[in-house]
Amino acid sequence: MRRISLQMRIINDWVKTPAIAAVLVFGVLLGTSASAQTALQPRHQAIEALMIAEFANTEGDLKLAAQKYVEAATLTNDVEVAQDAFRYALLAQSDPLARQALNVWQRNAKEITEPLLASQAAMALRERNNDEATRRFATLLARNNEEATKQAIVYLATASIDEAQTKDVLGRLIKSDAIPNTLSAWIAVGGMAQALGDSDLTELAITHLVAKFPNEPRVALLQASREREAGDIDKARATLERLKPQAAKDEMIRAAMAQEYEFMGDFAASERTFALGEQSNETYAHRASALAMADDEVGLTKLYQELAKKASDPDPQQRLLLAQIAQYQKKWDEALRWYNSVPGSDLKWTAQLSAIQVLYELQRRDEWMKQLKFMQSDQSVPDEIRRDAFLLESVLMQRDKNLQGELEALNRALAAFPDDVEVMYTRALAFERRDEVDKAIAEFRKILVTDPNNIETLNALGYTLADRTTRYEEALQLINRARSARPNNPAIIDSYGWVLYKMGKLDEALVQLKRAASLQRDPEILAHVAEVLLKKGDREGAIKAYEQGKKLDTENNNRALAAVKELLDKAS
Repeated sequence: MRRISLQMRIINDWVKTPAIAAVLVFGVLLGTSASAQTALQPRHQAIEALMIAEFANTEGDLKLAAQKYVEAATLTNDVEVAQDAFRYALLAQSDPLARQALNVWQRNAKEITEPLLASQAAMALRERNNDEATRRFATLLARNNEEATKQAIVYLATASIDEAQTKDVLGRLIKSDAIPNTLSAWIAVGGMAQALGDSDLTELAITHLVAKFPNEPRVALLQASREREAGDIDKARATLERLKPQAAKDEMIRAAMAQEYEFMGDFAASERTFALGEQSNETYAHRASALAMADDEVGLTKLYQELAKKASDPDPQQRLLLAQIAQYQKKWDEALRWYNSVPGSDLKWTAQLSAIQVLYELQRRDEWMKQLKFMQSDQSVPDEIRRDAFLLESVLMQRDKNLQGELEALNRALAAFPDDVEVMYTRALAFERRDEVDKAIAEFRKILVTDPNNIETLNALGYTLADRTTRYEEALQLINRARSARPNNPAIIDSYGWVLYKMGKLDEALVQLKRAASLQRDPEILAHVAEVLLKKGDREGAIKAYEQGKKLDTENNNRALAAVKELLDKAS
């Protein structure tokens, strides 16, 4: 919609011009003269270019979109069009087009805005002028506001040629004291340095942080994270220990501390941290999860008993948690009793779906099937819950290895909820899991017929084509459509890196995959990083990325990691 309104604004501005308005009136009455046609031509060309650019964007042809936006910007001298042209040129990795767009933007800008400064810095990065990039970023950061800092961090992370350039410019900014003297700015810089995996740069950033904000708990948390990643677990524990008084008063600090302990694999310490201070349903849930991860049956039983004493009042969340703990401990009858006791509320329906899973574990098939059929057909049940009952049936059928039953459940879901994206998406994944790739692709395409801008589906279809077929150009177009909407989404960046890898562009792929890993620590992304590193001959780096991914794969079922393990074994 924004693109359409932009086109209409240009057309309306054009019509409001007195000379043009006169030409339009007389053109209608008498036919347009040759001189009038000449006057109109640049605007006609601009509108045509904008329309082609929009079409190219929907087709995933980012380079053509950038070319046409640059053309329209040049014809109209419109700053917003030039800004869009620059963004698309960066996504298309076309530095000449980005330079043209930026030139139009700079010539016609009435003021130097944060986005313009950020784009100038990005252009300097693309042109490998680190001195100029540093200067531009320093000017931007000197604005000393949250938006300026955000722009600087995003463009430094996404516009750099490679990690080495990012590290160089970030290091210069830290050493020249260009970072604003605010906690949020320095936390962002410290996090970025840590994500880059450069120990010296991280040490430099955290040293500055500690010096500037010695009593700030978030700085101590970042410091503990750095110490943990460096392998100094005892030091990290000592840093966290000093935060206990503040954690008892602040739930956010408590949660961050607990997460650090979980990264160390110390789930017992995570539970003790959540137990600090006033307790809520959320902290009880976190404690139960940590105890479960620690396989601490004794601790879980104590927590269960503590909660059960408080459950005389019909608190839906508390009863749901008691049921979940009982279910985890395989106390099926108790779990069923608690689920059935959740009073009338939104959580009642969630509890009923969970009760069906307990009945499944008890092998009471007739009962859980009867309950599912009721929830699927009763019109008093909320539509979303009815749909989820079909989805749950498909999951239980999958667990029974009843593949036909799984598909039948999804087919009935679609009969009840035609064109439901969630159901169609689930069915596509079911086909892909069975290696029925053509059917999965067809299902993803059906979603795009009814919802052509569904970003998740564009990305999923593009990734499937890249991963399971050789239709790489088509995959790239789909992923580019998703990228144009969410350029900083780690899952989409990962898909982009993966299709580049499949196309044999190893260096470009590695830049994108590492960028995705820096934004989100995910086992599949790290598996992709490992595979590309192995392909490039960096076995040591591949093993490191693989091991990082394995730590995050708590269910030990990631197919990408399994594939990398096989490759590593073959290469040994």
